[in-house]
Amino acid sequence: MPFLRSPLLFFLLFASLLLAGCTSRYYTNPFASPVQVHSPTAGTLQVSVGGMLHGNVERLVITVGEVEVLQGSKWLLVSKQAKEFDVKAIRETPPLLFSTQLNPGTFSKIRFKLKGAKAYYSVVPSTCSRLPSAGETNACAAKLQEQKLSVPSTKIEVPHDFSVQTNATTEIVLDFNQSSVRLKDTKYAFTPSLRALTPAQYQLRFYNPYCGDGYCQRVTCTGEGCPPLENEQTCPKDCAS
Repeated sequence: MPFLRSPLLFFLLFASLLLAGCTSRYYTNPFASPVQVHSPTAGTLQVSVGGMLHGNVERLVITVGEVEVLQGSKWLLVSKQAKEFDVKAIRETPPLLFSTQLNPGTFSKIRFKLKGAKAYYSVVPSTCSRLPSAGETNACAAKLQEQKLSVPSTKIEVPHDFSVQTNATTEIVLDFNQSSVRLKDTKYAFTPSLRALTPAQYQLRFYNPYCGDGYCQRVTCTGEGCPPLENEQTCPKDCAS
């Protein structure tokens, strides 16, 4: 084909083929804009970030990047703005990740990119022989230390069947499990473990039928059905000294 002898024409043909191949379900165009729907039949999708983390980590700060939802075999970009969340500080009211308008339909997955994560934990200086008593301030007071955590290089997919209906709002909470951060040797490791819940399901996580039994549950298991951890904040009835 004689026209391929022109470097400019060859480059344009190659670029068009590359862009055409990049529309598969496994690729997100980095220059794409979030889908925008302006229709009287559109519905609203709101996604929040929740979590219930325990242990010595005082704070877990994550940065969430682009978010997509899967409709059929097509991924729709619904949010591109990076947002930062302190997962350890989240309780009954999870903060909003994004809110957008979509055409009515059914969806099966949510995926997002973690752009960064940091853990903050208390460290007692090695020169200290004891912890300070309540109200005591001295050189032995615990200091807050920051550790940058490795995050997955690939996007995190969360299976969840949901629908968006005309003039209605669908609310979803991406809920980080307490096993997401674990101490390995002397460093913390971050392995995101989460699921998608409705707001009502998320609220049930904070209902503790064991609170009030006279025993402070400071140590528990981490599997499904295990009683939640208790402390002075979550169950003052049992844990107040």
